Parts: sequence; C-alpha cells; structure tokens
Amino acid sequence: MNSTDYSSVEVHTVGNKSKKRVKLTEHIVMPSNIRATIGVTQFVMYNQMYNVSTHKVYKNGISREIPEGYYDIQAFIEAYAVNGYILKYDSVTMRVSLKGTWTQLHLPVKNYLGFTSHKPPVIIDGIEYYEYEKSTIVAPIYATGFPELNGPDIFIRLDGLNYPSVNENNSIARVPFNAGINTFITYHPGEIVHYLLTNQDIITFDIVLIDIDGNLLEINDAKWSMTISIHFQDHGDKPLPNFPTANSLNEYVNKISTGRTISKKLQKIMRRRKNKL
Repeated sequence: MNSTDYSSVEVHTVGNKSKKRVKLTEHIVMPSNIRATIGVTQFVMYNQMYNVSTHKVYKNGISREIPEGYYDIQAFIEAYAVNGYILKYDSVTMRVSLKGTWTQLHLPVKNYLGFTSHKPPVIIDGIEYYEYEKSTIVAPIYATGFPELNGPDIFIRLDGLNYPSVNENNSIARVPFNAGINTFITYHPGEIVHYLLTNQDIITFDIVLIDIDGNLLEINDAKWSMTISIHFQDHGDKPLPNFPTANSLNEYVNKISTGRTISKKLQKIMRRRKNKL
C-alpha cells in the first residue's frame, strides 16, 4: 500500500559509477508521527557492462587467459580459438562442446559455457576449477548446462536509509540485464514497492549498484539515471514497527497457543525465551 497523507516528492539523480552520494536540496525533518516510505520508480543505464570477466583456462598446467568483455556465443567461440581450443555451439541442443589435445584440463567453475563435472572442484590460485582428464582432438567434452552469457542483474541498495529487507544484499530493487552492449537497460516496475523508513530526517544517502552477491558492479563509467519516490504517512501517536514481524516473537512467547503454523527454528527460539522468563 502506497497511500499517502501528505504531498509526495521525487528524487532524480544521475551517475556513472556504482556508488553515488545523493544530497537533497532540502533537509527533510519529520515529527515523530510521520513516517516516510521510499521506492525506485525508474532506472535507465547505457549498457557498457561486461558479461564475461577475465578468467584462465589451464591446459597441462599452462594457463591461457580469456579476456573480459561483452561476448555473444560466436565471439566466445572465437576467443577460445585464439587460445588453441575448438569450441562448437549446437543450435539444436543449445549446448557447447570443447575439443583439444591435453593430458589435463582445468576449466573454472564459473566458465560461462555450462561445463560441469561429477568430481569436486580443485583450487588453483584461490579459484575453483573443474578437472578433466586426458583427451584427444576426436573426443570432445560436452557441456551439460546452457551458456550463461546474459550478464549480471543490477541490484539497487540505498545506504544511509533504514528500511526492512529480507534480501541478503539488502537491495530494494532488481534490474534485469535485458540489453546488449551499447544499448539501454531500462527498468520501469509494474508495481512500485515502497519501503517504510525508520529515518526521521533525510538529507543524504548513497545509491549503490551491486550484483547478487553484494559486490559493487563494474559498469565501465556507463551513464545512468534513476528516479526515487518518497511518500509521507501519518501513523499517529502509536509507533509502528519497521517490519510486521518485529514484535511477533514476544506475542508468540506470551501466547503460545496461536493456532498458526510456525517453523521449528522459531519454536526453539520461543522455548529458550520462555525458559528465561
């Protein structure tokens, strides 16, 4: 629900880095009964991101580097050919095969081509690799998965603002990687999710563009723009928790017989809390 009691505001900002400090032209200070909600309404970025990071392939203990860049499957096949391998893509099965002559081959677990192994990975220079035994030019290895050249989705995090999140990376929006190189990535959500803030004053915050693991994205100075909407709601004299489950544990402890299904983990927490009472 995005109902508002006061006039809403929009924050428009542009950048070309993965982290951008936003400073409002006016310091928003709210009385105790007023709470702000915030949501991302649009994001546009000219795509200069790479979908493949620099990685090494080891043949007979000698490394060969695949440089970072934006690749389609044909460009990836050509990059492997330069490095002495024969990579083929089957448009029917949508999988690739790799030919070559080697006594031992190591492909990174994150190889973008769908290669896997039934054996556990080995570690080389801190990176996980699949190990393949002796092969000849007439006996290729076949990928069991599909090529993964779609690139990283963009997750948006707002540092300096306190909002509820059940995401490990604390993001409030996910922008699908839905554009090729030198075209525009656009995000206009069909439903704008607004997050209830605990901040009673807002003057600055940071917009952070991260991947699914919470790492800063390398966007290669690509220009982006974003619009954020802020609503204001009057919650009266009774303060509300920032998340609907904030006080539910005490309620469960005080009244175990709720008739509702709860997880085993929560049951253990409740028993420990009850024993302390």
